[in-house]
Amino acid sequence: MALAADILSQIPAVVHFASFEPLLRDLGDIAPWLSLLNWAIIGGESGPHRRPMDIAWLTRLVTQCQTAEVPVWVKQDSAYKEGEQGRIPHAVWAIKQLPLVFS
Repeated sequence: MALAADILSQIPAVVHFASFEPLLRDLGDIAPWLSLLNWAIIGGESGPHRRPMDIAWLTRLVTQCQTAEVPVWVKQDSAYKEGEQGRIPHAVWAIKQLPLVFS
């Protein structure tokens, strides 16, 4: 993560963002790099051969981003739930924030 964050910080862009998808493992503490981001997109893998995402990994990243005041867009789960998009709790699934430059 450190190398990618260093490269990202050098790119002249209006919005620096990271897409944490497909989220295939716990990324641990990413707080040291969140100050480099204006936006985070987080979600599981979709499609017929999708690999599983643990909801705890997603909620941990969302919490870290919210603590760092980085807007978050929560995307799809890697699993289906009858009549719904997946197992993501409704309060987390509803998080669809845009970076301030787009708001």
